[in-house]
Amino acid sequence: MDDIILLSVLIFAAGLLYSSVGHAGASGYLAAMALFGIAPDIRSQRLFY
Repeated sequence: MDDIILLSVLIFAAGLLYSSVGHAGASGYLAAMALFGIAPDIRSQRLFY
């Protein structure tokens, strides 16, 4: 439970800092996830089925 709270705080802080200069902050989110050993779920997106 403590890990989820800390991860949430890190993602919020990264988002706050990056948005203050007009960026989305994806690298900050990925860095926070990497600290906790969480791999991003990457799936291919198809426009037409």
